[in-house]
Amino acid sequence: MGEYFEKEGLHVLGEGINGLPLLVKIIDAADSLSIQVHPDEIYAATYENGQKGKTELWYIMDCEPGATLFYGFRKKISKEEFKERAQNGTITEVLNKVAVKKGDTFLIKPGTVHAIGKNMTVAEIGTNSNITYRIYDFGRTDASGNPRPLHIQQAIDVLNFERPIEYDLEKPLDCGAFFVEKIKLEKEAKTYMVDKTTFQNLLCVEGMAILTYSDYVIKIPSGTDVFVPAGIGEYILSGDAVLLKTTV
Repeated sequence: MGEYFEKEGLHVLGEGINGLPLLVKIIDAADSLSIQVHPDEIYAATYENGQKGKTELWYIMDCEPGATLFYGFRKKISKEEFKERAQNGTITEVLNKVAVKKGDTFLIKPGTVHAIGKNMTVAEIGTNSNITYRIYDFGRTDASGNPRPLHIQQAIDVLNFERPIEYDLEKPLDCGAFFVEKIKLEKEAKTYMVDKTTFQNLLCVEGMAILTYSDYVIKIPSGTDVFVPAGIGEYILSGDAVLLKTTV
């Protein structure tokens, strides 16, 4: 993408956007990932050298029966209890363990403790920041036998100890950091518009979509995404697919 922006200029992102604001990933988790939390804009700017906070959205693309993830706290706990449990390895006992199925959606706001579980494939859309405070890593070590560092005090500083609100994408979601719309195509064609204010990101999470613009015909198979530049006007999506359309 860097070469593309150098060639075309940052105007393809939209009005007043000076850098790519999104990170889009497909996470194929064979094992549980670490329990972690991200800071908000104010904390990151103050304590992480002016960097940005992080908001994420997870969409479950596929999972095995019985797959679970951690999403917030099961009940409200004190900072003292959190610190003790994080240090003695019992933190999972107070986390909200959620059984997942294909198509489930989770909005990970700054301050929400979270962890992707094993045996699932997750589409992750997030703000362009990599600040992560690791809380618990299930006792794993690196090749030298050393555990990865934890960030307990930073986590205490930013955590929201309330139970999170659940979301779905049956209606478009505006979380403040980005706007996501779920598009369902059933062997049909739909027309969309991109004005000059912002780009669009199209992530296919199921099936195969086809984007048609002018003389261009672009296939978008499941697990891939397409950057649609700001200001190109109308384009057509067709096929039998589910996509997540994200703007800022």
